[in-house]
Amino acid sequence: MRTCAKMAIVVACLALAACASAPPPAIDDKVVTVQVPVATRCVDPAKVPAAVPPAQVNGDAEHDVSVLAQADLALRSAVDQLMALISPCTVTPAQPAAQTN
Repeated sequence: MRTCAKMAIVVACLALAACASAPPPAIDDKVVTVQVPVATRCVDPAKVPAAVPPAQVNGDAEHDVSVLAQADLALRSAVDQLMALISPCTVTPAQPAAQTN
């Protein structure tokens, strides 16, 4: 009886061992170099123009027109300077392919 019980245990262990999953696949270690774009500063902060102060209007239309005109010119000048600074930093996007219908 003991031999039969031992034999049953051995058969059960062999059956369970046969149902085990396949061994994991071998891991292949290799070094790969990947080029990743990294943001870098392309504008010297010392070259950035000072902020344009806000226009001081007082509600008098004749006075405010000239003040707003001066503020407009100052803002346009600052934008032109900033565009000149950042234009080398920008990349022109590729043109989309022409669609045919």
